[in-house]
Amino acid sequence: MTVLALMVIVSIVPVSAQTTLEPNQFAEGQWIFNRTDSMYEPEEYQATLEEGQWRVVVRPISLDLEVKITVALDTTFSDVLAVSGDGYGAFHNVTFTLNETRAVYILVEENSKDGDTFGAFEIGVFDSDHIPDSTASHSVEVPTLVPSIAILTVGFAVVIGFAIYVVRSARDAPEPVIEHSSVVRQDASPASSMEMISIPRRCPHCGLELTFAHLEWVGPLEARCDHCGSTVQAQTSR
Repeated sequence: MTVLALMVIVSIVPVSAQTTLEPNQFAEGQWIFNRTDSMYEPEEYQATLEEGQWRVVVRPISLDLEVKITVALDTTFSDVLAVSGDGYGAFHNVTFTLNETRAVYILVEENSKDGDTFGAFEIGVFDSDHIPDSTASHSVEVPTLVPSIAILTVGFAVVIGFAIYVVRSARDAPEPVIEHSSVVRQDASPASSMEMISIPRRCPHCGLELTFAHLEWVGPLEARCDHCGSTVQAQTSR
């Protein structure tokens, strides 16, 4: 029973997994935590390469990610072939040479001074004929997206601001002065002079234009709007 228990315990001890890299291809969707995070651990990779010169390239998706790369011939990273840089900073590629076809092991560590950078990245190992153009990296797409978002945000704010201005202007605008149409009629009394009757140019109720030809007079100085049926008051002057 004791032996069986020990076998079970050993079987559940976590093992640091290494991702296999295919030569001259980027492995996407990689992630590293900052060193102050409890979940932080360096990322390890393995690749089987032919004789010749090779370069490991880390292509950050997060612009501020600072890493250091170590290439070794063993999984404990004691037989080191190359290190991408000394001290703190962003060292995203390193070149090394192999004298024979064999497996190499690659360690990627977060390398900022305060240990506070983290994020997604791509990694690949390339021979001299396939080294990628750094300007074609995914990380270049991020800053081009930032101005686009800013432009869209500003444009949206301008549209909203203009809409608010229009609504407030309409709400605060003074009541419009109603212009009048006039008609002259001869009063029936011989002693009277010419009498002018005026009506609003637009219906005060529905706002549509009024004309004498389409008014129904329901009183001496009252007419009915042909559009909404509301009563419109007329005025007289001599």
